[in-house]
Order: sequence, then C-alpha cells, then structure tokens
Amino acid sequence: MNKKNIGKRLAIFIIATMMLTVFSGCTEEETTTTTPAPTTSAPTTLPPGFLTYENSTYGIKIMYPQEWEKLEGYMDTVVLFRSSLEDASDIFQENLNVVVGDLPQPMTLNEFTDLNIEQIKTLFTIEVVDSSPTTLANIPARKVIYTLKQGGYDLKAMQIYTIKDDKAYVISYMAEEDKYSDFWGTIQIMIDTFEIL
Repeated sequence: MNKKNIGKRLAIFIIATMMLTVFSGCTEEETTTTTPAPTTSAPTTLPPGFLTYENSTYGIKIMYPQEWEKLEGYMDTVVLFRSSLEDASDIFQENLNVVVGDLPQPMTLNEFTDLNIEQIKTLFTIEVVDSSPTTLANIPARKVIYTLKQGGYDLKAMQIYTIKDDKAYVISYMAEEDKYSDFWGTIQIMIDTFEIL
C-alpha cells in the first residue's frame, strides 16, 4: 500500500480528530455516548482536584480536573474533556481529547505526523508554530502546535502523536488563542499522567 492509499484510509481518523477538537469547544450540542469499560476514580496520588479516567477497551488512563466535563465516545473520540465556562460571555470551552485508532499498515511516527498535518491543512488554514519531538506515556512522540481561525474564533491547538503496536494515539488540546497558556498547567498534568496500559 503506497502513501497515497494510507492517506485515504487515515483521512477519516485524522479529520475526525481535528473537527471534533475545533467544534467540541462550542457549547451548543451535548451528546454523550458511553464506550465500554470506562472507570473514574480518585486515587490518593492525584493532584488536588483531579480524577482518573481509565478505559480498558482502548488501554488508556489519564487524569483530568474534576470540574471539567467528561464525554466518552464523543464524535469518535475515546474521551473528551471540556473546561467549565468561565462566565456568561464565555462561549468556547477549552478541551482535550484522546483518539486511538488502528494503523492500516506500519508507518513511522514522522510519516504519521506529516500525514496528519497534511490532512489538517486540507480543512483549515493553519500556521504551524512548533513541531518537535517529545514523549507521551514514555514513548517517543511528536508535538505539533498551530494556530487557526474558525467560526469567528482565533484558536491555538496542540496535538501529540505517538504509535505503539500499530495503534495511533492522538491527544489534542484546543483553546482560544489568548487563553491557551491560561490552561497550560492543567493540560500539562493531563498529558504527563496519560498512560497506555
């Protein structure tokens, strides 16, 4: 299978991830579909105000702020977490979601990352402000940060991609550009506590 065919097979996965990241911040629709075997608990090792989300079906675990909304199976994610509205004028909820998907064939992390960026650029005009190696769940990963305008919002997004056992794991964080750093401490805890079980 060539790169073009891989791109076609992954396009739905990639597009769904990006679209839900952008649109999940809007507060009009609230649909929740539960995926099998999730649990939420509060072990004693958590930072104050955080809960643990674990999904044995997808083999992931992550901590999240207890005041954030948790939506399982939302628009093909494993889970999506949305911040609380700050006040009556706040109409965009900053959010972080986790998507897990099978790769149609083995590919490198750089190939997967480049393919994702190419697909996102077919939907949105983005400006990549950072693309660098990192780790996710103690596995080599790539982090891409970009800005975009969508639906009257100036947004800033970060996606972290990793691959393990021919499965792709994508964590996406989206915020209004001027509030991106306000939530960074919380987002960093969530990313740092993400585990692939």
